Amino acid sequence: MCQKDNIDLLAISGHKIYGPKGVGALYVRRRNPRVQLSAIIDGGGHERGMRSGTLNVPGIVGLGKACELAQKEMPRKAPDVGSSYALEERTRGQAG
Repeated sequence: MCQKDNIDLLAISGHKIYGPKGVGALYVRRRNPRVQLSAIIDGGGHERGMRSGTLNVPGIVGLGKACELAQKEMPRKAPDVGSSYALEERTRGQAG
């Protein structure tokens, strides 16, 4: 999905999709062209030097399940999201 949609970087926060708090994911495109990032904290060397420390396995599993449920609900919820954005756009200049 990410490559065909020309996504370079994609950050996911678990709590935004009713998953566990404090858990997230980062997608970084690896080719055509590769996105280069620099670590801001040194140590560990996990994930090509971008992360160190112990994995939060229960949090990761919870985020995965939240993503799975969000994907199943997306076709049903998408019209609601689209209509709320449209309402915001229509009312943007009318307040105050």
